[in-house]
Amino acid sequence: MTHYLYNMTTREVLLSPENECQAALFVCQCINNKWFDVALDLLRRRPELVFAKSRSRRNAVSVLSCQPSAFPSGSRFSFWQRWIYSCLKVKGPKPLSSEDDVHINIYEPQDQKKKKNFMTQGIEQIYDLKATHIYAHELLLLMSKTIAASDVAQFDQSSVHQAMLNAAQRGVTEFIVEVIKPNIDLLMVLDEERRNIFQIAVAHRQEKVFSLIYGLDAIKYPLIAYTDRDYNNMLHLAGQLSPQSQVKLQQISGAALQMQRELQWFK
Repeated sequence: MTHYLYNMTTREVLLSPENECQAALFVCQCINNKWFDVALDLLRRRPELVFAKSRSRRNAVSVLSCQPSAFPSGSRFSFWQRWIYSCLKVKGPKPLSSEDDVHINIYEPQDQKKKKNFMTQGIEQIYDLKATHIYAHELLLLMSKTIAASDVAQFDQSSVHQAMLNAAQRGVTEFIVEVIKPNIDLLMVLDEERRNIFQIAVAHRQEKVFSLIYGLDAIKYPLIAYTDRDYNNMLHLAGQLSPQSQVKLQQISGAALQMQRELQWFK
């Protein structure tokens, strides 16, 4: 229904500067509901909406940074699911041909099921998940490119600093990787407790985010040695167990395995 209404809506309504707040809300809702194809199409036509904020002061960048399930790093697969995921071929979004071309070629799980009668339901779910990941990544690339080309005022409006902190806390490694490519200085962003993204990753037990530090050069040493507002370094944070970390630890069965998992943070 959303895709049908979007294709039937006059683009001038959403692209008009007078409706920027409503358009920002629409994009945020699309991302929240994982309608990444619709959000991507709209941001391609008006990239400035990356910076636009809704009445709740949220924009597309901040919302996407809170969506770990939109990317492969936030998905948990068994061996066979991972193998099937790697073998499936999913078409990505087509380039925007012109401003007059307002119809989007959408991916719709219900439509795809009619075309994949030979697949089992489990494979269909993996197919739909991979399609979601592909469109979300294309949306992230567009955001990163738009932020890199922004001026100072637009950059401040983009909320990219808070988005980096959100991504570190929730383990959205793809977001961090793509956003820092044009601006490595974003690794130095701090939260209200003066913790950098790697300290946040340790505190929230986000090992995939923390592993990014191994790919850095000399810049990683001051990040490792950095202390927060209470003079805690990474080892101190590894010794603390936040409520969010406890929830994640409980997903591991058995006290012995949980202890082994915690010890790995000190190693």
